Order: sequence, then C-alpha cells, then structure tokens
Amino acid sequence: MNKMEKESNRKSNIELLRILAMIMIIAHHYCLYGGWNKISGLSLNNAILDFLIIGGKVGVAIFILIAGYFGIKSEFNFKKLLKLILQVVFYTVIFGLINILINGWIGLKGFIKMCFPTTFSVYWFITAYCILYLVSPYINKLFNNLKKKEVEKLLIIMGILSCGLVITLLQVNRGINNLFVFVFLYILGAYISTYYKGKKFKYSSVIAIISYLFIFATQLIFEVRFTNYINYFTTLYSLPIITCAVMWVLYFKDVNIQSTAINIIASATFGVYLIHENTYVRPFLWEKILKNSLFYNKPILILHALGSIAITYIICTIIELLRKYIIERNLLPLVYKAYDKLVTKIKQTKLYKKWEVVWKHT
Repeated sequence: MNKMEKESNRKSNIELLRILAMIMIIAHHYCLYGGWNKISGLSLNNAILDFLIIGGKVGVAIFILIAGYFGIKSEFNFKKLLKLILQVVFYTVIFGLINILINGWIGLKGFIKMCFPTTFSVYWFITAYCILYLVSPYINKLFNNLKKKEVEKLLIIMGILSCGLVITLLQVNRGINNLFVFVFLYILGAYISTYYKGKKFKYSSVIAIISYLFIFATQLIFEVRFTNYINYFTTLYSLPIITCAVMWVLYFKDVNIQSTAINIIASATFGVYLIHENTYVRPFLWEKILKNSLFYNKPILILHALGSIAITYIICTIIELLRKYIIERNLLPLVYKAYDKLVTKIKQTKLYKKWEVVWKHT
C-alpha cells in the first residue's frame, strides 16, 4: 500500500482537527511576530489580535493530545523519528543557505545550529516533541500497566502540577516545563483514545467555545488593567487552554468524515509549521511580505489577518507536499536502506553484543 492509499483509507476527523490546530498556530504567529506598535487599552483591533493569539497554545495542546491519542496504539519506530529530523534539517539548511547567499556568513555557531536544529532547539516545539517521542515507549508501558483509576489519579496529580499556578509561581525552566506538560497531554490523549472510544461527550464543542471565550475575556482584562503582567490563562499549562483543547479532541473524535483531500493536506501540517516558523522566513513573511504592522490602525485588519493566515497555510502546504512527493519519496528509501545497513553492522560488533547482554539483565 503506497502513501496515497494510506492517506485515502485513514479517517479524516482527527486529521481535520490537525489542520484547524495548525491554522490556530499560524494565527498566533501572525499576532506574535507582526511587529505591531501596540497601544495599550481596549480597541477593536487590539481585541481582534487578542482573540487570534490565544489559538496558538490551544493548537499546540491539540497536537500533543493527538500524539497520545494515536501513540498509545503504535510501537516506537526510530525511522519515524529519523524522518521528522531529516524534514527539519531540510528546511533549516535550505532557508539557512538562502539567507547566507542574501545576507552573508552567519558564523560558525549559526551554521552548526542550521545543520543540527533539533539538538539546538531551533524549533522549541520540535525538540520537545522529539524528546516526547523518545520516551513514549516508556509512557505507553506505564499507561498499559496501570488500571483506569490509577491512570486517573496520575492525571489528577499531573494536572494539578501542570495546570495550577505552581509552575508559574516557581518560574520552572521553560524546557522542563514544556516537556512535563507534553507528557501530561500525551497521557491525557492516550486516556481519551482508550477509555472514551465509542463514548460521546454531549457538550464538548460548547465547553470548548466557552473556554476559549473565557480566555479571551481574561486577555481583554489584562489588556486594560494589568498591561505589565503575563496572563496565566493564555499559557500552555493553564486549565482553560487544556480544557479547550481536550474538548475539541472529544468533539472531533466522533465526527464521521473521510476525505482523501483532508488527509493529504493534514499530512503537510508539520511542514507548514517548519516553513512559516523558520528563523529566517518568520521576519521576512510577517514584516516584509505581509507587512502586518501597517494594518494595526486600519479597519480592514481582520480581513488582512484572515487573508494572511489562509495564504500562509496554502503556500506552505503546497511547498511541503512538493517536498514530500518529489524529494522525500525518492530519497527517503535510500536513507532507510543506509540506516538498516548501519544498524546491521553495529549489531554485529562485540561492543553491541556486550551492551545487549547488560541491557537484558537490568
């Protein structure tokens, strides 16, 4: 079965949610990197930006919930991780070289980061996601060996630690914080997949919308009254953000839809993120091409925002699909073949055989 057949046979409900989550992330970046010369206080355009920026954290939470939703049923495959890392390297090297041709040498440190983006956390989400994938077999083993009530107790404890004000007050290192929340969301996604299969959550979409509007309301309050403070409710680990994300997963898991087009578009979501969030593409896209800041005081800001988000998603999707079906389709089998040969040679070494014996007895 080829890739196209696999994508046409896959159910499209969660894939559609994946697309919507990426659109929310693009909307977040539109607001975050627009170069706005914002004036504090309540205004229509400030409210529009506040409404759109919330979606980024909800979108990230949805992606990790989906990872747990499917990950609990699948086995660890290093080739899958290798494929993702090569995808990341492809874009950082391509855009990095273009930047060097235009702006000159970026220095040794910049060049190393360009070649090893996952190691140096060029994309914070991808680095955290790769670490999560590496530890996922152990999370799955723990999950599968716990009873339902034990999993629920674990989720309550992790939820209190990650969703409460504990992390905010203690100012935990961002990387550790993100990884902890990712593990929590992964287990939560696995729980939904395992124990909510076939069960409908009647008001999930209503609760998701109410949660989003609640976060929006707090953002407006902070816009007016607490301009120098970070709004806890807009952070990845806030209870309303996680509630909103969970409710959308619960809603979409029951949507009965199958579409080859949706599945193909959804397969490009990681690529969409890697392109528009690239270090060199980001300022060029939002400040020079789309010129976000010029529309801050204009009544057509909402039209500019929606148009920019749509155009960014469409163009990035086309670029990623071309990469997948022209470059990846032809080169990835060769990479896998070389990888298999390397693994075979390593397994034949005395050092590996000694390590294998030690590992089996630990």
